[in-house]
Amino acid sequence: MHYIGKIDKKKIGEYSKTILTDDVILTEERRKHMIEHHPELGYNDINYIKKVLKNPDFIFQDRKNCDTLLIIKNVIENDKIYRMVIKLNTNSSIQDKSNSIISFWSINEKKLNQYIRNERIIFKKLDKNE
Repeated sequence: MHYIGKIDKKKIGEYSKTILTDDVILTEERRKHMIEHHPELGYNDINYIKKVLKNPDFIFQDRKNCDTLLIIKNVIENDKIYRMVIKLNTNSSIQDKSNSIISFWSINEKKLNQYIRNERIIFKKLDKNE
């Protein structure tokens, strides 16, 4: 299990009242899944996970999965847009109280615009230069 960082509670709306912790982890099983199932990711792309978590451009509520966020970040230095899926822990009966990254991959501008049109935006960064 890899500790990734903390989710900013000010950016997750009502979830800030229901999550048990702001810690975010990545399990080894999920890291392997990303590498095996997302060939568009290069070896160094996984290194951007912390940057995406720390400074997202958008956070959407996943309408298909309960207590799940879609976090989007356009990383200018490598000209890629990343999508991260985080399952929030709102259930005190679960042993590990951390929020967990489910998946991570790159998307194109068209897909980002589709999210903006169709998903519920919880957070949108105002200054794109951050």
